[in-house]
Amino acid sequence: MAADSFYRKTFNIEFNYPKRNPDFLLISDANWVGGFPWKVKLKCQYVGESPYLIPFLLSAKRSNNPWKCKVSVDFVLESPFSDVKSVMGSGYQEYSNNNASGGWGIQKFCEWSKLPAFIKNGRLTLQVTITVDKKAIGGEPHPEDEVDFDGSYECQDLSTSCESHATKHMRFSNEVEKTVLEDYKELYEQEKAEKELVHELLEAEIREKVKYQKLYNDEVEEKIRLKEECKQVLEKTQAAFVEVVTFRNKLL
Repeated sequence: MAADSFYRKTFNIEFNYPKRNPDFLLISDANWVGGFPWKVKLKCQYVGESPYLIPFLLSAKRSNNPWKCKVSVDFVLESPFSDVKSVMGSGYQEYSNNNASGGWGIQKFCEWSKLPAFIKNGRLTLQVTITVDKKAIGGEPHPEDEVDFDGSYECQDLSTSCESHATKHMRFSNEVEKTVLEDYKELYEQEKAEKELVHELLEAEIREKVKYQKLYNDEVEEKIRLKEECKQVLEKTQAAFVEVVTFRNKLL
């Protein structure tokens, strides 16, 4: 168990949803896995015509002495809604003192317009699992005081957009604003439909109650009528009996 927890770690990165920020950039604190410090970098990057949220795994180790390791990483973006499928991405990469600043990223991880489906209380949560291959570690020991990284460099394996910053910013803002407005409209229509359904159900329930109340009243009135008829029949029977008795007495 100790070895597994040393070479493998799962943690969450929570961050506010950046509604209109094509320059979004977030770098996590260092997490030590397998004796190496790792940081996760999140940024908005255009891939073709669409902006995406792209995660990177960065080595935060700094040393002039030779070292190397191989590491796998799994990124999972989960939604609080049961009908929204999680976004997942993974990879396996070698790091060393020769490419320590080289970050590995997943292109087209999650299209930015789909991020609202993963928001809970205004925040998103990215689950990260880092696993260092214990059989592919080489070089010197890895003390924690070697971490010296601010994440200011650009990571490899990403295509850059030739659009101007102003054009990207305007287009990105329009896309996000349109998406947010559509989400609000959909929520409004859904809430409106739910209220109309509740109203219809209440009206149907009231109609049923009125119907059963009328049936009950009719039944009560019928019982009263029958009781009155029985009383009249009884009174007539008693009167007839009295007449018969009187007539018999006269004959005697």
